[in-house]
Amino acid sequence: MRVVYFTKYTRNGASSRLRSYQYFKPLANYGFDCKYLPLHSDKYLDLLYRKKFRLLEAGLSYFTRLLNIFTLNRKDIIVIEKELFPYVPAVFEFFLRRLGFHFIVDFDDAIHHNYDKHTNGVISLLLKNKIPNVMKYASHVIVGNSYLMDFANINNILHVTQIPTVIDETKYCSVNRFSEAITIGWIGTPYTSIYLNRLLPIFSNLYKKYGVKVLLIGASPKDFELEFIDCVSWSEDTEVADIQKIDIGIMPLKDGFFERGKCGYKLIQYMACGIPVIASPVGENRVIVDHGENGFLADSLDDWESLLEKLVINPKLRWDFGVSGFKKIQQKYSISSQLLNLVKILSNGRADV
Repeated sequence: MRVVYFTKYTRNGASSRLRSYQYFKPLANYGFDCKYLPLHSDKYLDLLYRKKFRLLEAGLSYFTRLLNIFTLNRKDIIVIEKELFPYVPAVFEFFLRRLGFHFIVDFDDAIHHNYDKHTNGVISLLLKNKIPNVMKYASHVIVGNSYLMDFANINNILHVTQIPTVIDETKYCSVNRFSEAITIGWIGTPYTSIYLNRLLPIFSNLYKKYGVKVLLIGASPKDFELEFIDCVSWSEDTEVADIQKIDIGIMPLKDGFFERGKCGYKLIQYMACGIPVIASPVGENRVIVDHGENGFLADSLDDWESLLEKLVINPKLRWDFGVSGFKKIQQKYSISSQLLNLVKILSNGRADV
């Protein structure tokens, strides 16, 4: 059976890689031939991270996607990552359904807030109902967390399944370290590293007291020019090895609408390496982190400083949290734990054609 994935990015886009591409090989074992048609190119993604002008590149992306839609066959199982055309009404999803195509749509972010919370009144007025409509036109909806599940339920979406963002367990292993020089680590993009800024004074204090270093994977070095911070470029080939260099993994967030819709993937990566975590109690973070068992939830800056220090000075606590977190990831946040759920949805993808 051919599955056509309309992804947002190539493998270099985290959401596309994790929600789509990493499943292709295991799905092949169940007879699914996966074809991918990304909306945006690597060039567009690079411009996005560097905050450069990308209108022309976006226009080319939209034109290419329009051509790709005309290559579809009604026998195809179609999976759309989020939406076909961002900031365009759901007319293409509507006509796909009217023309007899049945598609599955997958959400791992609260992109409905791109529209219903937009500061431009015209965009908010015209597109506030776009994502609920996309969900209604789909034959099945997959969501990555409970916040998105609640949104689907509020909009009376009947065929919806929650599948968390997962790791490929063949690439991760627990490497609990007992090093005297403690490293606090974070992984993300230059776009999301802004959440780290309020913790910089805490990092500085821990460096002065205990010699604690900070490793930022994927952040821009020019944004963190401090002697105790090391920034390394993200690469799919090296990300696991880089994560395994850290002793404590962090995920600070503000409590905003968009943040509540995140899937907490960096926490899952840390825990898959047996690393204790500290996170803001926002959205899915509260589901992934069992406070006092595999990590801590820190709200105020005082919480962040005291809990980080607690882990820094207690190697046994780091070990215990790491073991507990590793077990949870294997059970609930690995490809093998969720693959059959996806296989079932894809197998029924053309059930009513």
